[in-house]
This record gives sequence, C-alpha cells and structure tokens, in this order.
Amino acid sequence: MRALLGIAAIVLLLAVCGWITFSWNGIQASVNVETEKIESDTQRIVDEGQDLLDEAERDGSNRDAVPENDDVAPTSDVTTTTEEEKPVAPTTIEP
Repeated sequence: MRALLGIAAIVLLLAVCGWITFSWNGIQASVNVETEKIESDTQRIVDEGQDLLDEAERDGSNRDAVPENDDVAPTSDVTTTTEEEKPVAPTTIEP
C-alpha cells in the first residue's frame, strides 16, 4: 500500500512539474512523457548549478583578501586562554 502511495505521489509531482501530461479524446486516454520539457528543465538546473559553482570559486579565490572593517576590534586586544592556562580542580585519590 505504501509503495502504491509513493508511486502516486511521484506521478503527481511529475504531473505538477509538467513532465507528464494526461489527455483524453473521448475514445482513448493517454499518458505522455514530455521528454523535451524534461531535457530543458534538467539542462537549466545543470547550468544554474554550474553558475553557482563558478560564483563560489570566485568568492573562494578572494578568501585570502582581508576586508577592511573598522567596526571590529583588533585581534591583539582580545585575550584568550589556552588549555594550559585554564585552572584545574584538585583531585584526590582515595585508597
């Protein structure tokens, strides 16, 4: 039953996307798979994905450039403690 509902959901999704169309001329019903629409949609998705990758690559190549930001305090004013400087609670070992 779950498999049938899953298949119905997939067919409905494909119909909403326009990849599957249904027609009925009064005598004969048909289900059409719109391969041209599928090809154009997938090509558009691939192109948009490539554009995103190219944009991320351009942004990544500028990662070494340090932007000037006057709103941020200099890092030399910030104090941090290392693991060695943190206080350690005394431990007792009972025999």
